[in-house]
Amino acid sequence: TQIEYIDMAEDRELFDELLEKLKIKRPVGYTVMTKEEALKVANEIGYPTLLRPSYVLGGQNMTICNSDEDVIEYMDVILSQGIENPVLIDQYLMGADIAVGDIQTLGIPMNFGGPSAGFIACREKLMRQLPGRLAGRTVDKDGKQAFCLTIQTREQHIKREKATSNICSNQALIGLCATLYLSVMGNKGFRQASYLSTKNAHILADKLKEKGYKILNTNFFNEFVFEVPNADDFLARLENNNILGGIKLDDKKILVATTEMISDEDIDLYIKSI
Repeated sequence: TQIEYIDMAEDRELFDELLEKLKIKRPVGYTVMTKEEALKVANEIGYPTLLRPSYVLGGQNMTICNSDEDVIEYMDVILSQGIENPVLIDQYLMGADIAVGDIQTLGIPMNFGGPSAGFIACREKLMRQLPGRLAGRTVDKDGKQAFCLTIQTREQHIKREKATSNICSNQALIGLCATLYLSVMGNKGFRQASYLSTKNAHILADKLKEKGYKILNTNFFNEFVFEVPNADDFLARLENNNILGGIKLDDKKILVATTEMISDEDIDLYIKSI
């Protein structure tokens, strides 16, 4: 997601041009006026569906519905306002069967590398097929290959070889912290944090490009890889200014990320330090 794409999504004509450029087919969309029409369309195009009022711009008051109950609840709220404008229903652009991610960015401090937590989400039909144990592969301080049991289930110790579901871990406190963060931020705050993180990453990438460094990613969210003559020397110069300049991937490649906490002054200092 390039930073300009976020603004383009607010303009239908520009967004259509973007979809054509990226060779993405626009999902089929409909307009409805009643709860019954909404339910009929939602079942025809299939869940999940994206519902939003036609009388507001951008993503205001939109929702993703995964069932008839979700549609009914949303339409009851919209229709109760007495506004005689249609509701737009689109097939939600998704398509993933399994999604995994890290929640460290959801208000969790770095804590010198841990603890943190992640998530696994899947379609309902796959829920009972999730693995009972997940092993992570890494390297130890000597550079040797090492494994650690990242997730294991309590059920695993009861049913043993028959256990395939009920994944749990001891990171409930971290999950609670992330839940509180999302509750405080809300939809608007969460979107704003994502926007700023993306904006900062692209500003930094552009400034590095101006200095002659090669950016190896075209489309990215808030982290990217760039090429330098010598990764150790590059990171050492930044470290002299108390800046964690990124993660060394190899002798010439560095992975760097930005968040909503990064200021314009931080980016300028990063560039001046190299």
